[in-house]
Amino acid sequence: MLKKILGYKTSSATLGDNHRLVLSLEDALTPAMWIIDLNASPSLLFKVTESDDGLFALQKLSGGTAEDLAFYKKKSCAINAMNKACTAMNAHHETRPFMRFIRALIGAVGLLVILIALFILLRLDVVFINWLNNSNAAGTEIVQQTTPAPLTSDNTNDVGVPLSADDFFDQKPSRSSGLPF
Repeated sequence: MLKKILGYKTSSATLGDNHRLVLSLEDALTPAMWIIDLNASPSLLFKVTESDDGLFALQKLSGGTAEDLAFYKKKSCAINAMNKACTAMNAHHETRPFMRFIRALIGAVGLLVILIALFILLRLDVVFINWLNNSNAAGTEIVQQTTPAPLTSDNTNDVGVPLSADDFFDQKPSRSSGLPF
């Protein structure tokens, strides 16, 4: 936009009515405008070649014949014009009903595959949780103790018997206890 305001000329390409490609090559040595019917030229290619005099030609290849569309001093300008023409041609291919149908079909099949995979994963999760619950329930037994174990003992050498800190420190060390101090 700023380039147009400042007076810079650039190439542009748009897809017009009835699938006609309109090329406006304003930045060429000789500005040109081309209208190409894409329905009449199904195998249309563009290429940039360097001529003997050092200019770069934007060429249209259709049916095995090459036609010069415009000449440029810089290769980058010619490639820019070719890229814009190719981008506009891609818009032509995307408007074909068959291609839209294929894209929609691929999208629907992809979505269906994702939903089926999600369903399978959720079902496997439920089956796994049920299997865990069944295997845990079968292996557990409830054991009830009839008489509680005594909490205290008169023998202070017993292992696992509660002992107050005062009683522990009042004990005389013995060689049989196995403690290093």
